[in-house]
Amino acid sequence: MDPEAQLDAEGLRISWSGVSGAREYDVRIEECDGGGGGGSTHLGGIACRDVFNATVSDGRTEVEDVAVSFDPCKNFYNVRLLSIDESGRKIYKETTLVAKTPEECAGNLETILTTVLALMAVLVTLC
Repeated sequence: MDPEAQLDAEGLRISWSGVSGAREYDVRIEECDGGGGGGSTHLGGIACRDVFNATVSDGRTEVEDVAVSFDPCKNFYNVRLLSIDESGRKIYKETTLVAKTPEECAGNLETILTTVLALMAVLVTLC
């Protein structure tokens, strides 16, 4: 299925290749952190909890939702995709991890700080 996932503050976009014989796909996203709080699953001592569930059918191989917000710099996410055939049997399952590296997150912070400092400089020169 080779899922591609984009999770950020603006929502989620996930697409994948269809599986022959699949009637529908169950999409589940787990948010994981090192906090150890009671989650639905544990990955090597890391607590994970479900933050998104959807069933996709009618031949669609993508899901998008802007009502949810994600922070890949703070947490990492497991995207679980399950294909189901006409009789309700699971025929294929794939999981992918979505996270940003510390370098990517530092780049985001650097951009924000640069923008804020530039705006402050403009305000100071106008006053």
